[in-house]
Amino acid sequence: MSGNKKGAIVQFNKKANIDTVRIGCGMHVMHIVFLNFEEAFGKLPSSIGFSRTPQPYNLLYLAWYLHDGYNSSNKGKPLNIKSDWIQKLYDTLLGYHFSQYQLPIRGRWGYELRAAKQYLDRREAHLKFANWFIRELENNQNTPAAYLSDWCLFRDWLLNKKLNIQVQCLVTFGEHLYEPLMQFMVGKDPIPRIQVENQLDQLPPGRRAHEMLDKVNEWIKFLDELKKNFDTFFGQELLMALESLNNEEFGGNSSHEFARAFYYVVFQQWLLEPTEYEKNLAQQLYDDLEITNNTFGLQEELLSSLEFRNEFQKFCSASNSKIYEYSLVYKFVKERIYFIIIHQQQVEGLFNKLDLKTHPNMTHSLKKSKLQLSSGNIDRENIALELKKYSYKT
Repeated sequence: MSGNKKGAIVQFNKKANIDTVRIGCGMHVMHIVFLNFEEAFGKLPSSIGFSRTPQPYNLLYLAWYLHDGYNSSNKGKPLNIKSDWIQKLYDTLLGYHFSQYQLPIRGRWGYELRAAKQYLDRREAHLKFANWFIRELENNQNTPAAYLSDWCLFRDWLLNKKLNIQVQCLVTFGEHLYEPLMQFMVGKDPIPRIQVENQLDQLPPGRRAHEMLDKVNEWIKFLDELKKNFDTFFGQELLMALESLNNEEFGGNSSHEFARAFYYVVFQQWLLEPTEYEKNLAQQLYDDLEITNNTFGLQEELLSSLEFRNEFQKFCSASNSKIYEYSLVYKFVKERIYFIIIHQQQVEGLFNKLDLKTHPNMTHSLKKSKLQLSSGNIDRENIALELKKYSYKT
């Protein structure tokens, strides 16, 4: 099940300082799982340590570091502040007491999940405390610049809505897949299977290789269902994103690159020297147009309206501009594009409001919601409220 140069067995031998040719099936499974979790939640540029890149692991590490990283044995503590002093300040100022943070460790995903849960529970208290504490640090001439910078970064990340939604998604996924998976791996088979003194007894904890086939199929089925019903599984997080993120954060930050690539595809001319990303986008657009000619009217608008084309060129050439600063381009995106993004991510069938078809496998409440949505008056401004009205139970 594993080679002699890399893989689970080689890693196990290296960590345990032994030379074995076989390990338990469960350890193979966990090795595969851990290798894929980073792909799901974003791989950091560096394989070791903290960086100031806004990423869930970095946020959780900074939360631990500022609250529990300065223990009683540390030397060179800024302003002689120890971790227990920080906790006493929370208790005195806010009446908020919390236990020690779990140190998130790369490669130990359970630790990161526990730290993420602690952070979400404490986020509001952290924000109140950070606002007060930063003012105090700024008024103290002896405050080390690096320490103040860390607290300012922590406050920025506390207010970073996109980053906090990512942490919430991490916890949601972990609670539904990772924790049940771990409980299975270390738990007991509830069915007595071995004979001890003429009586059937349970196997010891962790001896569950005989159940792996059924369990792996169960996990694969769960992940397939999650992929098919992504908007339902992460429904709460999607609504949070819809209500709190601005258009560019919710839809991505590649609007200028996409616009330049699209302009090239239509007119065979680059307005600026293209990046590799823009070249790849252009090739993807070519491939898409070979399958369908539907550009939602953008190509037609560029070819038929000189005023629209001139404004589109200006948008392409100004990388730091906001799309709403260009009235014609913004009107097009708002009326023809935003609905596609929102509807596909929130409720099946919203894009075509006149499509009243339902599927035999739909629940009654979903069919009812779809019919209500098809006849409702939903636009960008009221979609969050309307979706809540018509939300259905799965």
